[in-house]
Amino acid sequence: MLPPDCCILSFYIKNDALSADNIKNCAVIWQQFSAIRTDQLFKIFTLISANQSIYLCTMPLLICNIILCSFWTAYLLVWLILRLRSTVHDNVECLDNQPTVSILIPIHNEGQHLSQLFKSLDRLLYPQALTQILLADDASTDGSDIQIQNFCNLRPNADYILSKNINGKAVTLSYLTEQATGEILFFTDGDCVVPANWITDHVDYYGHSKIGLVGGLVVAQGGHSLFSKLQAVDWLRFSAAGSIWARLGAPLSIFGNHFSIRRETLTAAGGFAAAARSVTEDYMLMSQVLNKTDWTVGFLPLQPGHVVFTAPEDNGSAFFKQRKRWAVGARGRSACSTFLTGLNLLPIPLFLLLSFCGHPLTALFSLLAYLILEKTLTQYWQERLQIDGIITAAWLHPLFFFLYGAALIPSYLFLRKIQWKGRTQTVR
Repeated sequence: MLPPDCCILSFYIKNDALSADNIKNCAVIWQQFSAIRTDQLFKIFTLISANQSIYLCTMPLLICNIILCSFWTAYLLVWLILRLRSTVHDNVECLDNQPTVSILIPIHNEGQHLSQLFKSLDRLLYPQALTQILLADDASTDGSDIQIQNFCNLRPNADYILSKNINGKAVTLSYLTEQATGEILFFTDGDCVVPANWITDHVDYYGHSKIGLVGGLVVAQGGHSLFSKLQAVDWLRFSAAGSIWARLGAPLSIFGNHFSIRRETLTAAGGFAAAARSVTEDYMLMSQVLNKTDWTVGFLPLQPGHVVFTAPEDNGSAFFKQRKRWAVGARGRSACSTFLTGLNLLPIPLFLLLSFCGHPLTALFSLLAYLILEKTLTQYWQERLQIDGIITAAWLHPLFFFLYGAALIPSYLFLRKIQWKGRTQTVR
């Protein structure tokens, strides 16, 4: 006997064809399926896997079903982990004294975003006497340098630094760290907005004596177009994955526009000078910390107030250049990280394979179920982090991710030069 809340799936489809009756049945199922609560998903997907009248029509399809259900099960496990981690506190102790901190921000042609950044810095809930702000203008041509100077002139703890950058962001960061005096160094970008409790949340994490670097969540915010919302969902997924894996003891990466590090950890890892030739200096620094030191990497949990908001890219060309930089920088990442990224590209091809193999209805139902799950997880993360206005883009994000992810494969394999913010960098 099926549970009452799962009876929507107790139907029988004759053959796997797009007949009028079957299409009508699917329409009814879709209306009911869209209203499913999150706590019903496990029962539903278990039922889907077991219902041979819907899925296991032929032996060739069995393999596809195993892959698809494994993918869904992985997402469900992620959701369960999130629910578990949201009720468990990290085993950390508060530091005896508030440490001095330095906020380091490299800026290159971010004039249109700086006012929001400066407002968020003024709202920080940390003693000004313990906070140093260093802003480096990296040869901007849009008047960013004037805005930086005006900001620093009105704040005794802020300094304007003219960067001597000769080869990318990592060199600017290396130059900034030489000028910093804080015990803990914070990093963000000129197009970001930091939360008021940004410093205090990170500092609390350093109560764990072994943590030397702390990553944080980043979500794109600021646009009302569908393209901007798709970027927000994309950042949200990456942030959720980063937080989950780091908190399970297997950090995949950090975001360069939201992390902090102990000064002694940075010194032991060799600093940014060792990452000067990398296009993803954030990942390179994390790797150095894990491989060259005894320090561990922490990551802020998925909680409100832990998110740094970044501006979405204005157009497809800028977005694709950013993602190409990430793809090229991912060449040196672990096999696990590469595998997980590739796994996210599989669902769309598998749905097409099911359809081309003569089972279009199975492919259709699988796609609808997959989209429901994607939407449910995105909605959970959105509500968890108190982010508004992106849930409508969750339905299209799987296709969006597949299209740009597949287009990045040649760049990942062969690209040797990166263009980003008007500069060209050769990749080893």
